[in-house]
Amino acid sequence: PRDSRSYKRSSATPGSLGPTSFRTHGFSKPNEKQQIGGYYPMRTVGAELNKRNAHRPAQYSFEEVCGALRRNDDTFEADLNRLNTSLTQKELKQAQRDTGVMDRPLLAFSPTFSHPFFFPSDMFHLFGINLPQLLWNVFTKPAPDDPLQLTEAQQQLFGELVEEAASDLPATFSSAPPRNPHKFSRTFYKMHEWSSVTYHYLLPFLFSIGAPVKVVAMIGHLVAGVRMAISDTGCFFDQLAVMQKHFYAFVRLWEELFVRDDVLLLSRASISVHYLLHVPQCAVAYGSMRVTSQARCEREIGLAKRSMRTFKSAFVNASNNAVRREHLRLLNFVLREEEGGDAEIEEARYSLRVRIATTHAEFAPSQEEQEKRLVRRLVQDGKVPDPPPQILHRGKVVTPSGDSIRGERTESSSARKACHFAYKAEDGEVEYAKALHFICFDDGTIDASEATLETDNAYALCFPLSKTQRAHQIIRGNDWSNDLILVPVTSIVELVGTFHLGGHIYILRRLSWLDDE
Repeated sequence: PRDSRSYKRSSATPGSLGPTSFRTHGFSKPNEKQQIGGYYPMRTVGAELNKRNAHRPAQYSFEEVCGALRRNDDTFEADLNRLNTSLTQKELKQAQRDTGVMDRPLLAFSPTFSHPFFFPSDMFHLFGINLPQLLWNVFTKPAPDDPLQLTEAQQQLFGELVEEAASDLPATFSSAPPRNPHKFSRTFYKMHEWSSVTYHYLLPFLFSIGAPVKVVAMIGHLVAGVRMAISDTGCFFDQLAVMQKHFYAFVRLWEELFVRDDVLLLSRASISVHYLLHVPQCAVAYGSMRVTSQARCEREIGLAKRSMRTFKSAFVNASNNAVRREHLRLLNFVLREEEGGDAEIEEARYSLRVRIATTHAEFAPSQEEQEKRLVRRLVQDGKVPDPPPQILHRGKVVTPSGDSIRGERTESSSARKACHFAYKAEDGEVEYAKALHFICFDDGTIDASEATLETDNAYALCFPLSKTQRAHQIIRGNDWSNDLILVPVTSIVELVGTFHLGGHIYILRRLSWLDDE
């Protein structure tokens, strides 16, 4: 905390910001179409105004540049020596007044004390609050010529749809479903709510009301870039380049559509929008955007705080403790690998749980007949022995990654649904389905009397999503098919949510970074 002694120790050591001090900040310059000048957001507005600095010379000579400098290396060294040799507080203040140098720069003078290496972005605030709030404020309080202007009726409709869709958002997606943004966006709307509204529901809604294609594409670029930046599995350098293109496209479209050349709209070109251009660089510098979150940084600062016991040699004490702590972490990894190399690692398997009881939804005769027909097809394909062993039914499957998918028959009306999932079809495409229940066979490798069955030879009896369409990060289908299919549980990719809108079913993918919030 800012009022603690350790905070004062830390903040006093890098060098103070006096009346003549300054800090630098680097701006990203993405080139497009190999132009020489590059592109510098924010957008230059007021093109009709007179040329800026019209009287500035086209070129400066070396002597003119050096003559304009108020300080060079020699004079700066002399000023620092004068500060260092000041014996009394009065002499120090007089030296500061004469030289304009308030303190010795120490490490703060190093280029590493700059963004993104020392001042990283907090992805939770950037992706979860700053950008969603900006988008919502601009869309709901539009300027006269904005391409997207949500009316009061559309805002109210969107809020009601978000509330109604709460039951189709799995509990693992967020601690609670988002509230109506039309009613509560100005009353302590939480980070996970802004994230769900922006990255789950906003894009399908804009698509359904016929928003301009450029606006839909702009939000699609943002959603794609954010998903890549906070992916569970990380990304390769070629994927970083794709992420960079998505963020560049979003910034360009945002400034083209909602900033334009209007000076009054320049506030929309906020630093949060420009920060997106630095996200790939942050990912390269730190390995992951997750490690730069405020909560994680505060935990590391807390460790550094406890290690600082005195003002004397604060940097040395903090750096030594940080090095020791990192050595312990590395040793932990090394020892864990050595122990794992000697012992046999038990491979995680799929786990079928929850017996089907009379309290669960009834298995319709037509559905039972379809299941028998599908099992006979497995026998014909040689995947199940002939005659087929006894079929065992369960209501839930837990994947090795920890995803828990329930069958629709065992879903509770008061719980948020977790029966929709993505799976990889035989042709390699990712498809979507709604699980009815899960089956496996009593082939002697499992104990049928147990409630929990550990096996990879299991199937999901499910309704596939028909006529799937994909565009601008939008995935939707017409409806769940009436014809059941069997999907191997090993083909399941992830649990998904759904959003019913305009006669279509939109697929919602989990925002993995909300787990770290």
